Amino acid sequence: MINDAAPAREHFRVKPNDSIRYVVIRKDAIPVGMFLLAGGPEEAEIHFCLLPQVWGESFPVGWQAIVWIWTHTQIQKLTGPVPSYNRLALKFARRMGFRPKGIRPGGTKHGKLFHLILMELPRP
Repeated sequence: MINDAAPAREHFRVKPNDSIRYVVIRKDAIPVGMFLLAGGPEEAEIHFCLLPQVWGESFPVGWQAIVWIWTHTQIQKLTGPVPSYNRLALKFARRMGFRPKGIRPGGTKHGKLFHLILMELPRP
């Protein structure tokens, strides 16, 4: 997500946090992305990061992650904020079954205000 208030890439550091799980997504044993789950055990926020070589097949790769979550965790609901300017991320989330549940301020991108669309996916 791009936000004018974010630090420059070279200054960004991930702070250790025991409530965040990072899971690598593989295709044919090759890493093609990752997702992170924050929170739980009942509800977790999810964020996807897929590498360019799988952008044309984002749905099956992303769906593999969702199936993994339902199979290997007790999480009952996934949530995820999607920037309103990111049409592809919104399309991806909707195709995965996420539905909008609210809106909150997001910040600015290149000086223009945007909001976050709060998406939600309950366990089937």
